[in-house]
Amino acid sequence: AQIYQNEGFDLKEEKGALFFYRGKESEVIDWRETTGPVTDKLLKTWLENFSDDCKVTLIIMGYFPPKSLDYYLKNKKLKERVTLIEMGLHNYFEETLNPSILTYREDFLPTGIKKVFALHGVELKEKSCSYCDKNLVSLCEECLSSLCKSHMLICPVCHRYFCHPDIENKRCFFEHRCEPQ
Repeated sequence: AQIYQNEGFDLKEEKGALFFYRGKESEVIDWRETTGPVTDKLLKTWLENFSDDCKVTLIIMGYFPPKSLDYYLKNKKLKERVTLIEMGLHNYFEETLNPSILTYREDFLPTGIKKVFALHGVELKEKSCSYCDKNLVSLCEECLSSLCKSHMLICPVCHRYFCHPDIENKRCFFEHRCEPQ
């Protein structure tokens, strides 16, 4: 919180949130200590705690599985206001962190959070494509791989996203069946 106060933010405490700022726009950082997955249903329920005009950063010890990421990536309004940070622990006994951040926001809050984690020796890696280091845009609807613009193909009939056929041993596009819409 001190890093934000140094930048002139007037911090307020909000019941149930780790950090809450109300200025021109509301900002919330919330935290869940549990390991394991935050399912898409849990993610939806968690986000219901915050108003639609509030910018939100969710930090978890566990991870966001593909269905949760898919829900996030397909919702343009969520991408504009929500940042997801995971420590990557899949169960209680795991000890090695695999921290990552997924954000489409370019404002101070995600940048400040990266600085705070860095002060404590934790580097937040950007969630990226399964096949390169480019930004994550979508998930393959067949195998759930993370895809960037270069490694995805959109079916012209059903408009679903798949791994590009140029990726070695990936036949997701050819194996799917679709109905014209």
